[in-house]
Amino acid sequence: MSVNSNDILKGLNQIFDFLGPYGGRITIDEDWEFTCKVYIVDGMYEVNMWSYGGEEHWNLIDPSFRIEVTFDEDRKKIVSAKPIEYFSQWLGGDLLMNVYDNADKYEGDCESMEEDIKERLLSYIGTITIIRPYLTDPKTVERYEEYETS
Repeated sequence: MSVNSNDILKGLNQIFDFLGPYGGRITIDEDWEFTCKVYIVDGMYEVNMWSYGGEEHWNLIDPSFRIEVTFDEDRKKIVSAKPIEYFSQWLGGDLLMNVYDNADKYEGDCESMEEDIKERLLSYIGTITIIRPYLTDPKTVERYEEYETS
C-alpha cells in the first residue's frame, strides 16, 4: 500500500494547529501523554513526537517518531514531511527503524517493508487526531514557547 503524503501533512498540521508552532504536551489519562517538539538540527526543522506512559513516563514509549519537516514562508503550515526514525517498545522487545525501512535492531518478530515507516506514522497520526481524545478532550495541555536545539 502506498501512503498518501498529503494525509500525513494534513494530520501533522492538525496537531500543530492545536499545539502551536513549537509543539507541546497533551495528557489524556493520569499516566499517558503525547509530546511533540520542534527541534532545529543543523539549520533544519525536525519534529519529535512520542507517546509514553507509566508513573515515571518512560516505562513505556510507544511509539516515537523523528520527522524532518519544511514549513511554509510564514511558518504556519508544514509543507513537506519525511519520517527518519521510528522507535517502539512492545511485548516482543524494542524496534528501531530508520528512514530506509531497515530495522536497525529489534528483538522479537518484525519485518520491514517498503513504505512501512510512513504507514506507521500515518497510523499514529490517526490515533492522535481521530481515535484518542488528545485534540478533543485532553486532561492537560502544555504548549511550548520556543524551539529546542541540538
